[in-house]
Amino acid sequence: MSEPCQHSVLIIDDEKYVAELIADIAIEFGMAISISLHFDDVLPAIDKFPPTIIFLDMNLGDHSGTEVLDMLANTSNEAKIILMSGMDSTALETARQKAEVLGLNLEPPLSKPFQLEDVEACLQRALEND
Repeated sequence: MSEPCQHSVLIIDDEKYVAELIADIAIEFGMAISISLHFDDVLPAIDKFPPTIIFLDMNLGDHSGTEVLDMLANTSNEAKIILMSGMDSTALETARQKAEVLGLNLEPPLSKPFQLEDVEACLQRALEND
């Protein structure tokens, strides 16, 4: 699909099949991938595998994506963040505004459910915005 690149993708989603689907597409783009299915695994994953792109689901079971945004704001990582959600657009917009206030590097969000082409478009935009 694309030439191999120097990007690494961290996928933070408690739904394994969703995370694996995004990972498969990122691999097609030549990207290295890491998956965090649990809130407690996010910071260790960022430390071990500094991502350049993060797909962040806003509903992580017992935790919310906004908690992850707070954690990301306290790291030196400057990854491009793609918020993902099946929530209504108001909740996603609130999360987007919070991320901007925290000074995080946001890309346009990905609404669930999504098509493969939607993930490909997100990755392509992130690469073009380098």
